[in-house]
Amino acid sequence: MAATKVIPGSALTLSIDETDNAASPSYNVIGASTSCSVSVTVEAIDTTNKDGGGRKTFIGGASSWTMDCEALFTDGPLDETVNPNTLYQAMENKNRINVKFSNDSGQTAPKHYDGYGYITSLSFSAGVGEFGSYSLSIQGDGELADG
Repeated sequence: MAATKVIPGSALTLSIDETDNAASPSYNVIGASTSCSVSVTVEAIDTTNKDGGGRKTFIGGASSWTMDCEALFTDGPLDETVNPNTLYQAMENKNRINVKFSNDSGQTAPKHYDGYGYITSLSFSAGVGEFGSYSLSIQGDGELADG
């Protein structure tokens, strides 16, 4: 049995292409990120009929995806990273953004998922005695490519 290399969570990042150049994207990591995730779903279309012997049957329908991220609030740009203000402006302007979830950080065989989407949620939090933080949700628009 072949050994499996486990990728640490700190090596997985969420990045945004701020150049809006599909031919040659230049992704910048969301700065001070503490967690990120990708969720892909497929609708189950009910095809139950009288010939099913009392059992429900389904076929796969449309799929969708989202990317989510939590990060520490920063007051300005970190070196080659995306900050909360950039994300807020993209959301306010209803910009379609190019986003990538990847393990590009020093990995020998990087894996990534990328596509276009819209920022649908951005929430800021600032508890007493805690660092400021924010959460971000991106709804995918079309294909989520894997490579």
